Amino acid sequence: MPESFVLFGSEHFTALAVIFIIALGPPIILKQTNRPALNRNFALVLGVVMFSYTIFKHLYGVFVLREPWQIWLPLHMCHIANFFLIYLLLTGKRGFLVEVAYFWTFAGASMALITPDLAFGWPDPNYIMFMVTHGLLLLAMLYFTITEGLRPTSTSIWRVFKFSVIGLLIILPINYLVGPLANYWYLRAPPVSGSLMDLLPPPPGHIPFVMLLGYFAFWIVYTPYLIRDAVFRNVEVESG
Repeated sequence: MPESFVLFGSEHFTALAVIFIIALGPPIILKQTNRPALNRNFALVLGVVMFSYTIFKHLYGVFVLREPWQIWLPLHMCHIANFFLIYLLLTGKRGFLVEVAYFWTFAGASMALITPDLAFGWPDPNYIMFMVTHGLLLLAMLYFTITEGLRPTSTSIWRVFKFSVIGLLIILPINYLVGPLANYWYLRAPPVSGSLMDLLPPPPGHIPFVMLLGYFAFWIVYTPYLIRDAVFRNVEVESG
């Protein structure tokens, strides 16, 4: 029987370290080798792996673990970002969905890894699938940012925030239509293992604060580019 998941325990930190190394390594190597054909093949293989794994995971949850289908609909923000990334990887298209995936992955999936919604730790199947799912999200998004050099701009933040609010307004009634077990985007209850949402008013009064936290999180994950752009501007002024 798996033991209860311990937030920020040794097992949690080990999982984060492994995910970080695996997600960061291939994009850096591909960037250094600088072979477009290899990059494209990597993207295709990763897209197929993510698509196949997504189907497997949801079928396994419902038919093997015998968990309610209401909690296995692919409606969480990370699930939707996963589909966006699969589409981008397999089609080779880019554009606005890259911006959405950037903020939803680095703000959403990263926070999910830091405060996982897990009742049990290793080797519980839900623990393994949770870590693999979010690790693949990071790998795919780091491929786009590091290997392909794609990035958002400051105007991307407001565009993606508006898109996210629209998504929230769609997901909120879906939760109630699906039934009491549905808690997509954590609009009905906070994660079981604890998160910043525990400091907010009880649902649904927490929703405006979640929106503000999301907007603030978008700016946080954009900060590396904010600093980079400021440094380059200073260098250009000095050299000019």
